[in-house]
Amino acid sequence: MVGIVCTLDGRRSLGRGLSRLYSSSERFGRALKAGGLWLLVAFLAVFVPVLHFILVPLFILLSLVFGVSIWIEKGELVEGEFICPNCNHLNRLEHESDDWPKQRRCSGCSFLLTISADSSVEQTEKLSLAKGIDSVSQ
Repeated sequence: MVGIVCTLDGRRSLGRGLSRLYSSSERFGRALKAGGLWLLVAFLAVFVPVLHFILVPLFILLSLVFGVSIWIEKGELVEGEFICPNCNHLNRLEHESDDWPKQRRCSGCSFLLTISADSSVEQTEKLSLAKGIDSVSQ
């Protein structure tokens, strides 16, 4: 669980999201898949007359760039929701990279919102969950 803070011109609203961290083997597998796909395209480009002198090195370079860029991603935001501070419209985030801050337009009023992760919100939710568990166990 990750806390989400949405800001617009100094006004803030809170939200929450569910994030997922990739294991190192998962990151490597995803990078290998993306890089391998571009290497396959590079291999197929060998059979294109004349253009293969340009296409094969290009696709090999793309395999390295895409492979490394996907390997760098440490996790993903599976889902999230936050309320626009301007119009109080509920906005949703689904399957996005776990890099912060994000810029999104509100689906209600179309204002450009800045969305960031807030560890204090996450800690507050953990504390409230822990208190709820303690009260249930008593």
